[in-house]
Amino acid sequence: MAPRFTWPALLCAIALASCPSLARAGDVPTGWDTLSTAHFTFRYDPRAGSRVKPIAQDAEKALVPILATLGIEDIDPIEVRVARNTTEMASVKPGDPPPSWATGLAMRPQRILLVSLTATDGAHPTDANLIFLHEVVHMAEWDATGGRSLPIWFSEGLAINMSGEYSFERNQVLISAALRGGLLPLSRLSSSYPGDGTEVNVAYAQSADIVKFLDDAYGPGLISRLLSRVRRGDAFEPALESLAGRSMRQIQDEWMDQLDVWYRWIPSITGGATLWVLIAFILVVVYVKRRRQARKILERWEAEEAERQRQMQELLMEHWDPATVPRLSDDRSHVYHEGNSHTLH
Repeated sequence: MAPRFTWPALLCAIALASCPSLARAGDVPTGWDTLSTAHFTFRYDPRAGSRVKPIAQDAEKALVPILATLGIEDIDPIEVRVARNTTEMASVKPGDPPPSWATGLAMRPQRILLVSLTATDGAHPTDANLIFLHEVVHMAEWDATGGRSLPIWFSEGLAINMSGEYSFERNQVLISAALRGGLLPLSRLSSSYPGDGTEVNVAYAQSADIVKFLDDAYGPGLISRLLSRVRRGDAFEPALESLAGRSMRQIQDEWMDQLDVWYRWIPSITGGATLWVLIAFILVVVYVKRRRQARKILERWEAEEAERQRQMQELLMEHWDPATVPRLSDDRSHVYHEGNSHTLH
């Protein structure tokens, strides 16, 4: 027997089939806007336009120093899918879902970048421009090495430094780890990061600081020369050792020595209590600043929504005709509509 359809079920099926926001997983909804630059094609929900457009306007300018540092002249085009939240980001990601903690992702072979405008808690806006730049560095690094892999500590440290993410909070994490002997060996950070939340934070902070140390200690152009050697087929560690004139053990020891200068001598000079009071004060300042930035973004969203509501109200008023609105008689026994009287029973 053929299945029996009811009108509600049929209408629901039609609505689901025609709804652009319920596209197949991994596809961009048909209602999304597109904004293209020389290297990037931004795809986004129209409601997110006020946050996406400034990023797109600065994208080409921001790409220039990245290419210069990596030692390449150009990169292949990239599609940037900007989602309003991490749930939407997962829905427009081809293949497996992104990690639950991710607010950005670089799909290198597919030439797709994913960016969420909202943090994983669903309540706070992200710094979408920093996320975008971080993922662009990953994509450009892929081009600079011809798709050859790099140690995770180097790849993440490079992206953090070049996107401008290196923050006081990460430096404070590094200070704490150094003082308690909680730093991680580079060999442990080559193929994966720890699963523990505290150690993950140390891994990111440590990676950023080591890459900065390499760039400062072994001369300008080290990074571009290193990536060029990897591109031609050299293994990462021998290439780095050759360029730096040091073994990996010596490189890590020299990095640790400069940490000793900053994180052991300075507390002994200023007094540990004074240092940590200063750190706590700066953290409060940073927290307040970020709260204000988040509040400004939320206020802008609310203002934009209010403006849309106002425009919709004006549109409705333009087409509203009082004569077409049904009205009751004084005794509520009749309804007058379009010039006719109807008796209520």
